[in-house]
Amino acid sequence: VGYWSHPDEPLNVYKCQALIDLGVEDAFFSCPGGKPGRCSGGRTGLACGKCADGWFMDVSGECNKCGGASKAPTILVGLCALCILPLSYYFINGKITAETSTMMATGVAMGSLLTLVQSFSVLGQLVISWEDPLKSIWSFLGIFVFD
Repeated sequence: VGYWSHPDEPLNVYKCQALIDLGVEDAFFSCPGGKPGRCSGGRTGLACGKCADGWFMDVSGECNKCGGASKAPTILVGLCALCILPLSYYFINGKITAETSTMMATGVAMGSLLTLVQSFSVLGQLVISWEDPLKSIWSFLGIFVFD
């Protein structure tokens, strides 16, 4: 229990990660022992490290069978979109927006541009080894983070 080997290479042994560690003797492993290549709880792969097809891993690391998804959220989003689209058309083409000044439109556009630049500069802060020219672009955009 707690160790895994491939059926073709039974002498190459891997230690499995404990899913629930209640102490050294009580730990629950996804590798139940027995014949090489055997996994438990819907797990598969090297050292039973991933869930089998048709299974998903929850936050505790256990694999659970996939169930059918409800269609209600999709239908609800579709209905909301059908209601929001005509309302947004009415507000966009209303009397107030027809009288918008050039200065106000420019201010909104600049605010949107600043938000876009800040969003891009956050990408540069990710722990990824960027290559040039992206590396220098992210470096330059870092001044707009205001951090």
